[in-house]
Amino acid sequence: MDEYTDDTDSENSSEYSVPFAECLICGDLNSGWDSEFVQTDDFVASANGKCSACEMLLRGLSLVTDIQLVTKLRFDYDAALHILCWDDSDSVTSYEFYISSSGKIDGAWSHTSRDLLSPLDERLDLAKSWLDNCLESHSRCPPIVNKLPKRLLMLGDADDDIHLYETAGERASYVALSYCWGTAGNIKTTQENLKQRLKRIHTQEIPKTILDAVHITRHFGFKYLWVDSLCIVQNDRIDWAEQAPMMSDVYNKAAFTIAAHSENVHGGCLSTDQTRNTALATFDTIIAGQSTTISIRMDTRNNGLCPAHGVNGNERSKLENRGWTLQEYFLAERILHCTNSEMAWECSSHTSCECSTESEPDYGFRIGAQEFKKLICWKPDSMQQRSYLVNKIHDMWRDVVEEFTHRSLTFSDDKLPAIAGLASAVSQAFPGILSTTDYIFGLWRKDLISHLLWCRINDGTSTERLSQNKAPSWSWASLSHGPVFYPADNSIVDWFCEQWEFIEECEILSVHCSPSTPNIFGPGTGRIRLEGKLRQITLDHICDDSRPVTSKLSSADMNLTFDVHHDAYLGQSYYVLVLGRVMRKEKEKMATEAVHGILLAKSEVEQDLFYRVGYAKGDEHPLSSTRLVEGETRRIDVI
Repeated sequence: MDEYTDDTDSENSSEYSVPFAECLICGDLNSGWDSEFVQTDDFVASANGKCSACEMLLRGLSLVTDIQLVTKLRFDYDAALHILCWDDSDSVTSYEFYISSSGKIDGAWSHTSRDLLSPLDERLDLAKSWLDNCLESHSRCPPIVNKLPKRLLMLGDADDDIHLYETAGERASYVALSYCWGTAGNIKTTQENLKQRLKRIHTQEIPKTILDAVHITRHFGFKYLWVDSLCIVQNDRIDWAEQAPMMSDVYNKAAFTIAAHSENVHGGCLSTDQTRNTALATFDTIIAGQSTTISIRMDTRNNGLCPAHGVNGNERSKLENRGWTLQEYFLAERILHCTNSEMAWECSSHTSCECSTESEPDYGFRIGAQEFKKLICWKPDSMQQRSYLVNKIHDMWRDVVEEFTHRSLTFSDDKLPAIAGLASAVSQAFPGILSTTDYIFGLWRKDLISHLLWCRINDGTSTERLSQNKAPSWSWASLSHGPVFYPADNSIVDWFCEQWEFIEECEILSVHCSPSTPNIFGPGTGRIRLEGKLRQITLDHICDDSRPVTSKLSSADMNLTFDVHHDAYLGQSYYVLVLGRVMRKEKEKMATEAVHGILLAKSEVEQDLFYRVGYAKGDEHPLSSTRLVEGETRRIDVI
């Protein structure tokens, strides 16, 4: 192996000769290397005389972290080189080693990225190139000319040449803005100022986020921008009732949507150098006889739906925590994400970002709910793929519900309206398979048993049951707030088990729904008639509020989770309606893993009428499962 040389006294700048010899630690910095976990001692030993590439990486890591605090590492390779470092508390920090795309070395180091120090106009030119490439090359992405919404901002060339425009059904292209209002106040169109807005909107009135969106829209060559606070008359109930259901279509038909991830309407869309993920350190080296500079920065990716990288990548933005913006995300065909660190692009064919030189096709579904976006927003590549996605629609809808209920709403009554656009999109995506009448307050008639098996997550906050005209008790939308999940679905996801199966133990006899508004995807009342095993129990023990409420059913344990804590009363009788059981394959036979049901209380209004108060699960003990399923078969109504 060739020797490396250190010819400089600078702490941050050294020269190395890197011959890229065979190394089982770093894989010779080969982008095809399948890295395993590496103990720090082995890495340091390799760097000290065995591998000059490892020596170079150790030198770089020493500039940004204390290597003595690192217990193990892993190398990940794509467009850049990523080194993940774990400490003794099992906390991980990831660093990106890269050569600026402007300094790429031909035929040698392949790990290039972009520096985040470009002027604003150059950044916007890059973002516009993502749209241009999409329009020219992506056959799966739809055209951008559509029927215009009722109102839009018309943007002239001058800063003050902005006014509200009422369309006449014409077709053109426009941009939409998805953002957070915040609590500090937002510019609005009202009945009182509508006429003035149609003439002119002065720049000094416009908050920074909307003004930045105006600048982006103009730079991309568009003259129309849709912003909810200005394009819907905020104090006109008739206009709001007319326009609010159309919002999902507004985002779906926009040429692209600007997703502003700032905290509020005054936070802006365009990040500054102070918030961007710039290099922590650089050092000079010689690779394959060519001088170059390697940069190191924090390597983070948002753990939500946004594909951008940033210094706060493990934290969701305010935008990703709002309930209303979930359908804006899912229904938008193209999205330009504007975060506090960089811009990122997302369409049906690729994702791109400022710091990376490569686009990622189909971006790999960061959560299961993203398959849902592909299903309703993008056209499947083949009938086989469509068939596969259709079979998974109900599983994906429950993924969406889990994501949605983890988000916040200013008004709890907005639960069903805030997801109505997605429900409508599902019914439109499957003509002849799902219809508008199949949707019942956040659930679907087909596969209804599985949709009923939601369970509230005890996140330490209290919740209340909404009034009966908002949603029936068996819908997750009947709770004022709080995340839910589906235990029966989650127990089936086990890669170490040969086979899982969910067996329904209850029959849906009828479903009656009465919407309380003209929007059939909105709130209302409902009643389900079911026939199944019903078991009466008495609550004899309540654990601390931070733990699930439990009870005993004879000698078999039964795990109960109440939807609302104050619905649990010692000594009171409740009823468990068994909906199904999860089976696992065990030595060529199917064995019961757990029994799942809903916890009910009896209504005093009429005979055999119940309402939901919680979730019930029989543990893996065979006695628990057997006794529950052997309950009395009853025909009941649940409201």
